[in-house]
Amino acid sequence: MRVLSIVSGLKVGGAEIALVRLLAATRRNFDHSVISLTAGDELAPRLRDLGIPVVEAGFRQASIPMRGLPRFFRAVSAFQPDILVGQMYHGALAATIARQLQMRDKPLVWHFHYTADQIGDDPFTTRFAFGGCRAFRRCPDRVVFVSKASASQHIAMGFRAEKAALIPNGVDFAQIRFDAAGRERLRAQWGFGQDDFVIGHVARVHPIKDHATMIQALVTAHERRQNIAAVFSGPGTESLAIPDVIAGRVRLLGSRSDVPAIMSACDAGGLSSVTEAFPNVVVEFLACERLFIATDVGDVSAIIGDFGLVVPPSNVPALADAITKMAALPEAERKARGAQARQHLRTSLEIDVIAAQHARLWHSLVDGALMAR
Repeated sequence: MRVLSIVSGLKVGGAEIALVRLLAATRRNFDHSVISLTAGDELAPRLRDLGIPVVEAGFRQASIPMRGLPRFFRAVSAFQPDILVGQMYHGALAATIARQLQMRDKPLVWHFHYTADQIGDDPFTTRFAFGGCRAFRRCPDRVVFVSKASASQHIAMGFRAEKAALIPNGVDFAQIRFDAAGRERLRAQWGFGQDDFVIGHVARVHPIKDHATMIQALVTAHERRQNIAAVFSGPGTESLAIPDVIAGRVRLLGSRSDVPAIMSACDAGGLSSVTEAFPNVVVEFLACERLFIATDVGDVSAIIGDFGLVVPPSNVPALADAITKMAALPEAERKARGAQARQHLRTSLEIDVIAAQHARLWHSLVDGALMAR
């Protein structure tokens, strides 16, 4: 079966990494191809290394994308897919146009990784793509949501409930796991000792990630427990402004490829976002046997369950209290509960389990389309 995924871009981000994992897990049973609407993004070579062809259409967000259109339509025709999958709003809209103009007999799936509650704050191009998806909401055969929160928000805004399917993001537990050697190496590199409690915040710098709330909560928590420290990793974090009072206790790492080692070197993970759907970082920290502290957004509370603490968004005192409480837990208790967290999530979120759900969906839609001819 030929599956064509159309994605807005392949920069390093949660949704994009989830797509790479899904295609990697299903590539032996499906003939995958990808069209990226932009060009020069970091994850395209990773897909090509897996044997998955990627065409970069080269649309420019700030201009009318006339130059990218011929390349885009030629790529769709060349792939001759059995099913089209539009990733996120831009990819969904582009896949819909391609299906309507070139592949009317092929099934169409939209795959949404985000909640819709902050769409008014997004760039014009994202708001335009979202509006296009609302206008064409009758077109897809299925709309896959990664979280219950995302599904309910989109349905409340007019998307069709009967077309909705819930499939969370998967994690490769063989790759994302506790790294003892990495922990020892990085903590020594950062200058943190055995008695330091290190919280890790792994996210790109973006308003929805609300780094400011996490930083202020760390200031408050540090006033109570001097052993609290933190690392920030992700695009843009190398330039974060850190108050002098905790500057010596914070490490700014920027973009890194050794994320499991970073998570293992921390004593807990942290998330301060004002909105999320299904943040991969939560599952990844738990897969590395680290407990987690997060704001109550999207499906975060359901993911964490008994293996962390959840607080309201944009609430510095509550987040500081949670950090302090987590730091006060005995290390042995954190280790034991962290190991339980990994085992608990592995049964439901292992990438092979999630990939099988997508495979069943793709097969059912293609088989249905063939029978309808």
